[in-house]
Amino acid sequence: MAPCLRSRPAEHARVVQTLQDELAAEALRALCRKFGGSAKAWLRQLDYLLRRGEGEAARRALERALAALPPRKHLKARPHASPPVCCSVDWNDSCPTGGPCA
Repeated sequence: MAPCLRSRPAEHARVVQTLQDELAAEALRALCRKFGGSAKAWLRQLDYLLRRGEGEAARRALERALAALPPRKHLKARPHASPPVCCSVDWNDSCPTGGPCA
């Protein structure tokens, strides 16, 4: 039988943190599934991913957010991306999705 993790505080803290991160990530995914039309739900997920340094995952989440959100809400998601995913690299070009991104 394995010894209790509480006897090894560093490993116990790492395991607890990993479980908390997994739980938070799953809760945010569920939030975005349930409230896909809410910019606040997507911004929370983007903020979480960016704080963890998961830039590629944040980019994919932003793409999903812009697909799920109505164009009038694209501006709420734009400050979290540089440059915005829905637009070309040039910030002055118009948005190919027809939204108010440019």
